This record gives sequence, C-alpha cells and structure tokens, in this order.
Amino acid sequence: MASAPSLSPPPASEPEIVTLCEPGGERCAVRADAPLAEALDMFRDHPDLRLLPVVDAAGRPIGAVMERNIRSILFNPFGHALLCNPGFGRSLAPLIRPCPIGDSRLALAELLDAYARANGTEGMILTANGRLRGVLSNRTLIRLAAERETELVRQRAARLERMEQASARFEAEADALAEALSAIADTVARTASATAERARANSGHAGAVAAASRQTSDGMDGLAATSRALAHAVDHICEETHAAKLAASEAMELVEAGNRSSAELGAATGAIAETLALMRTIASRARLLAVNAAIEAARVGGDGNGFAVISREIRSFAGQTREATDRITARIAEIGTAADRVRGGHQAIERVIGTVDAVARSVDTAIGAQATTMRLLSDHVAQAAQANAEVRQNLVHIGQVAVAAAESSGEMHGLAGRLAEDAGRLGQRVRAFVRDIRAA
Repeated sequence: MASAPSLSPPPASEPEIVTLCEPGGERCAVRADAPLAEALDMFRDHPDLRLLPVVDAAGRPIGAVMERNIRSILFNPFGHALLCNPGFGRSLAPLIRPCPIGDSRLALAELLDAYARANGTEGMILTANGRLRGVLSNRTLIRLAAERETELVRQRAARLERMEQASARFEAEADALAEALSAIADTVARTASATAERARANSGHAGAVAAASRQTSDGMDGLAATSRALAHAVDHICEETHAAKLAASEAMELVEAGNRSSAELGAATGAIAETLALMRTIASRARLLAVNAAIEAARVGGDGNGFAVISREIRSFAGQTREATDRITARIAEIGTAADRVRGGHQAIERVIGTVDAVARSVDTAIGAQATTMRLLSDHVAQAAQANAEVRQNLVHIGQVAVAAAESSGEMHGLAGRLAEDAGRLGQRVRAFVRDIRAA
C-alpha cells in the first residue's frame, strides 16, 4: 500500500479528481471482517468493478479485493465447493491485496506518480482525511495519464515555439547589441584619441600658462616689494609732514611771541615819547628860566655875572637837551616804523604759516589716505601673488592631470579595441547558443 509524500491542492486547470472516480465507488467497499459472499455480491451487482476496497472499522482503506482473484474462484471447478466451505467463505483475509492509495487533495501528477511507484494495475483508492472517498479505475488512470501526457506534449510544443521565437528575437537583439557595442567601441576609440589629443594640448597650454603665471608672480613679487618701499616712503613723508606741522606750530607760537614783543615795544616807545615830551617841556621851561636869569643878571649888573654864566649854561644845556630829545624822537619814530613793519611782517608770516599749516594738514590727510591705499595695495598685491602661486600650482596639477588623462585615453583606446573584439565574440557565441538550442 502506497501513501503520498505531500498534500497540495490540484492546479486550477486540472479537473477535480473526485469527479473522475467510479460511480458509487465510495459505497462499494467491504469491511475487513466481512464474509466472502458479501464481496461476491458487490462484484455481481457491479459488473464493471475491478477492485473492491477493504476498510477497517473506522472506514480507512487497508487494501482491496481484486476482480481477477474473485474470477479465479468463480471459474474454478471447485469454486462452488470452496464457497460452501465454512472455513474459507467466512473471511476475506486470504483475498486482500495491497492497493495504491492516494489523497483526493493531491494533484493529478502526484497521484499518477504514486500509482506508478506502487506498480498499480487495477486502479487506485482515493481517501479524504484518511477515509474512503472513491475509486479510480485503471482505465481512468490510463486515460488521465494519456491526457496529461498529451497536454504536456502540447505545452512542450508551445514552449518550444515560444523558445524558437524568443531565440530568434534573442539572436536579432544579440546581433544588434554586438553591432551597437562595435559602434560604441569605435566611438570610444575616436573619443579616446580626441581626448588624448586635447589632453596633450591642454598639458602644453597649462605649461605655457604656468610659465606666464610664474612671470606674473615674479612681477607681482617685485610690485609688492615696490609697494612696500613706497608705503615706507609715504610713512616717512607722513612723519616729515607731521614734523612740519609741529615746526609750523612752533613758528606760529614764535610769531605770536614776536607780536607780543612788538606790542610791548610799541608800548615802551609810547612811554619814551611821553618822557621826551616831558623832557622837551622841561627844556623849554629851563630855557625860559635861563632867559629870565639873564635878564635879572643884566638888571643887577656886575653882581649878576654868575647868574649870567649859569643862565648861559642852562640855555646851552636846554638846547642840547632839545636837540637830544629831537634826535631821540626821530629814532623812536624810526623804531615805531620798524615795529610797525615787524608787526606787518609777523602778520604776513602768520598768514603764510596758516596757509602752510592748512596745506600741511591737507597733505597730511592726503598722505594718510595714500599710505592707507598703499598698504591696501601692498596687501592686495601680496594676496594676488599668493593667489597666482596657487594658480601656478593648480596649473601644474592640471598639466599632470592632462598627462594622466592622455595616458588613460590610450588605455581607453585599447579597451575599446578589446570591447569590439568581445562584441564580435559575443555575437558568435550567441549564434552558436541559438543553433544549439534549435538543434536540441
């Protein structure tokens, strides 16, 4: 007795196995302890029955009584005597034979495989949950197997047709792919050659630009040095301008001091003029007194000679005093005029110093701005020189990259050649593969 190794529902395209069972097969069964006569009655009532399932008390199949075994008893010359023998007719055990058993939930292919493994010849018993469900006759199983093989042959033919069409499409696509790969390889080869040329040209241009950048960098370095020197010169000029401003301030202070001295000289000259005026008044009075003394001496006579002498001396002294006073007055006038000229010169000097101070301030402001500009220029020139050095380094790197790109382009050109060869071999292999499939 065989059992199925697995349970799986039949495919939706296959018929329900239970519907193919022998009509009334689920009722055509005897228990293992039934008498032989009951089995004979079953075969007699169902002439087409080829096997009779034998079940236990729970309705589980344990084997079958084959129609050929019953026929051998019935056609035996001693069959009637055997049936009348109480010892032989009371039990079915001698006639129970193993029979293929399968679950009704199995697919047709699994049932047929189980039937083949059990070497079935008369039919197969179907069960549901271990209990008898029906009987498939050998004729039905053969028909199902033939139909299944026919369907498999049809499916194989359809599959072969699809494989033939797919092979043709695959061959065409493989040829197109091989041609495309060859075209791509040619394009890659041309592109690689052009890239190598451009890389070599870029390398040359990068070298030239690097040389020009080196010259520019040298010029930038010189300009930076000149800018720094000019900045130092501007700083020196700024210091000199500051010193000039200080000198102008000191000169202004000196001029102011001179003005003050001139004013004091004017005041002293005025005081001297007042004193001289007083001296002239005194000289006039002394002269008048000398005249009066001479008159009195003349009126007195000889006793007045002494007064006459004194009068003459006084008159002489008064004249000398007047002359000295006149000369001093003239000198003081000259001193006043010189003082006025000095004050006018001081005023002119003050105006010139003011102008110089304003110019110095403007120059100081301009030089300060120029110094700031020069420092910024020096800083920018230094930054430009540094940036130029970085550019030169980048250009050197670009040149190296261009050389590497040229070398890589050469390798790409070789790869493109190998790709074209591989594409040709691929097309040959695909065609050989398709021929092998068609031959198979």
